Amino acid sequence: MSPYHMLIKKISSLQHPLVSHWSRIVQERSYRRESGSVMVTGKNLIQEMARRGRLKRLLTLSSCVDLPADEAVEVTDAILRKVTGLPSCDGFAAEVSMPPPSDLRGIRYLLVLDLVSDPGNVGTLVRTAFALGWEGVVVTPGTADLFNDKALRAAKGATFWLPYQEVTREELLTWPHQLFVADMEGEETCEVEPPVALILSNESRGAREWAQAKSVRIPMRQECESLNVGAAGAILMHQLRGTL
Repeated sequence: MSPYHMLIKKISSLQHPLVSHWSRIVQERSYRRESGSVMVTGKNLIQEMARRGRLKRLLTLSSCVDLPADEAVEVTDAILRKVTGLPSCDGFAAEVSMPPPSDLRGIRYLLVLDLVSDPGNVGTLVRTAFALGWEGVVVTPGTADLFNDKALRAAKGATFWLPYQEVTREELLTWPHQLFVADMEGEETCEVEPPVALILSNESRGAREWAQAKSVRIPMRQECESLNVGAAGAILMHQLRGTL
């Protein structure tokens, strides 16, 4: 018998205090910060969380557990659906430690998300930044939470590997980075020397708040009004960063 089996307890009631706790982590940004916890789904990501020592509680549909956890909880499918907000998953969820913010002023390639309100776009951009060798992500007030459940699913774990910080526009302007902002009226991009910060803004607001930044655009057909911020961000990050 695996030593992990001895740690399992069972919960079947949707009214259990732990179910309420996990649901609040998913639904409430302030509660996530207060508890220092995030909920994640998927066995592969949870395995990586366990390897890095971030796993607090493991939720599973099975009493046979092959994942290391200080506390493993066997739950019902109804509880897993309520906690994750998903109609189905692979049978695993976990409460993990939220990574603390980092000081990013010395980062060479910095992605800045300014008022990007869609959590799916936020997660996609974090995943893309990590994949393309960008070294940190800044979010300004008004941007969707990096640890929103939709953002986490879109990021596929990158939120936990890419350093982040939450700062105001005014604070960012004191940093040493060359500022570039995505703008349909900007110049075409090229590879640049770090430290660089690429600012991606809400599509309806664009670059209006960043007069100090150089506007850059993606050359494309005139008939195409704009690109989704996730797609535009991927292209601009690749153009500015160059090869790894």
